[in-house]
Amino acid sequence: MATFNISKDDEFLDRSEGQAAKFYIPQPLSRIHDLLQREKKPLTSTMLPPVARARFERLITMFDLGDPDTLRLEMSKCCAIISGSAALYVFHPNAFTPGDVDFYVPHSTANRFICSLHDRGFFDNSADDKKATYPSREIVAVSRFWKRGNARSINLIITQSVNPLAVVVQFHSTLLMNAITGRGVICLYPLLTLPGRSVMMVDTPKARKCFAKYGRRGFRFQSIFASHECLSSAYCRNARRSLEDGDVLSVTFQYQPQSMNAAIHGLTPFHWQLGPMRS
Repeated sequence: MATFNISKDDEFLDRSEGQAAKFYIPQPLSRIHDLLQREKKPLTSTMLPPVARARFERLITMFDLGDPDTLRLEMSKCCAIISGSAALYVFHPNAFTPGDVDFYVPHSTANRFICSLHDRGFFDNSADDKKATYPSREIVAVSRFWKRGNARSINLIITQSVNPLAVVVQFHSTLLMNAITGRGVICLYPLLTLPGRSVMMVDTPKARKCFAKYGRRGFRFQSIFASHECLSSAYCRNARRSLEDGDVLSVTFQYQPQSMNAAIHGLTPFHWQLGPMRS
């Protein structure tokens, strides 16, 4: 089985047993199916919560979002998540610096979360409507928030679904199918995302510009999954996936007894199927 060595700064795995920090990843990509068949234990068992929390707090400081703990609490109460490039940053902090943070929140709790952003010194520009940038049918509205003295912005994406992950699984590629919740971080396709690889879900001129942007950051894209037995592998367009299956990587922000799924609390049950390439 091939391994991917992690630098000290990028270390996610627990060294408490004196073992070298490693991610198990396909090398080459065609070995994904074999790897999934061999690696049956959950992907969360040896992850370091303090690393995930430190990266989240670094992101919050970068965007001047105030106290991370109260923000996490408000995210949990509103079922809000952070996704897009900001969530990818938690897994690849040395690859790039995000220019904005995308919060996804259900319509039912959007007003409460907007009040939280106002309390943190952010104001929204009603004339700056970015809904066209987010074409998903699951999206009700998109607003951009600014804070004086900070050039970076916050995007608030209000979702029709009570579960904002319904938008995440419609992204242009598996690379961005990650989320930060109030309790931890989630990666839906870790065997691709962690080594910087991705399968494309959308083929449009706009999506290709995004692929080029992330390509300049060192990520690699392809249009198909590795050879596999259809429906038996999580890395299949036709597979029916669950947020609670063993192929989702979830890392809590703090150690908790039996906290394997604490990072996804409030977001389950949730199922999805990628389906064919969209254009």
